[in-house]
Amino acid sequence: MSFPYWATLAQAMNARAAELGIELCQPIDNADDEWEGAVDQVVRQRPNVAILPHSVTEAFPAVCQPFAAAGIPIVGVESEPSAQHASVVRADEAQGAAAVVAFLFERIGGQGKVANILAGNGLTKRQRQFHTALEQHPAIVLAYEGEGSWDRESGAAVMRAALLAHPDLCGVFAHNDQMAVGAIEVIAEQGLSDQIVVVGFDADPEGLIAIHEGRLAATVYRGLYRLGRTADSHVKIYPAVGNRRRHCRGNITVPDHAQGSAYAPDLVDNFLVPRTVEHHDNDILNAFVNRTRHDGRWHCVLVKIEREVAPDEERVVPRGTA
Repeated sequence: MSFPYWATLAQAMNARAAELGIELCQPIDNADDEWEGAVDQVVRQRPNVAILPHSVTEAFPAVCQPFAAAGIPIVGVESEPSAQHASVVRADEAQGAAAVVAFLFERIGGQGKVANILAGNGLTKRQRQFHTALEQHPAIVLAYEGEGSWDRESGAAVMRAALLAHPDLCGVFAHNDQMAVGAIEVIAEQGLSDQIVVVGFDADPEGLIAIHEGRLAATVYRGLYRLGRTADSHVKIYPAVGNRRRHCRGNITVPDHAQGSAYAPDLVDNFLVPRTVEHHDNDILNAFVNRTRHDGRWHCVLVKIEREVAPDEERVVPRGTA
């Protein structure tokens, strides 16, 4: 939970749990260091439901087994629906990726060489949407594709390799803002900022600052605070999930966990954050920039703003605002 992305989700879950009177059973140990001990600490507290983020289930595929053995249903956060989940809450990643890639391709005039800085072994919807968009733009050439590890350093390393092979690049899609910031720093070092358009994903604090400063062209805001709150709401709305009973609410169905049947996940929309913003699309960006002038705690400021702003539709936030 150290990344701004996951830290925002955690703060939202804590706040919503307090509002709903839900007691959170949290491990003392860090699951990143030793997941078996952390899971054992939680299971021993006998929670009614376990909320597991995708970052944990992806890194440790066996993490769900102790909960299943103890009869504890799992609410997945940012996970694909599966038989091991009683319920899943996630942002519509494909929607956000399609929007930001379309924005990038429009900004470079529908032609030229681009680089793709991916992560997650290329198995994400961001990767699939990028290649789908490429197929629809024959004048745009994927000149370089390299894998990072979601952090600034790896984004910079991939960008250096890309520019070494193709100094005439005109666009870059980085699959999160951390890698995007690393990429734009390398681009600036080589004096190519006016030549190359870079877009990111997740709208984390550094990404929003980079947009405001004109270094990053766009990112995708995923409504993380609302996503975290929704995860806790599932626990409250479906108190009988532990008894394996079926409940419905809108497009969300929590099925009989024992049957392992699939259900329609609760999706939280994204919106694009570019610099050339129209109407009210700049509310997150402008509020964040204005408040951080007086408060250097970027992450805390962003969480406060997310509490106040509840976007209900996809929007784009490009650079050039404020």
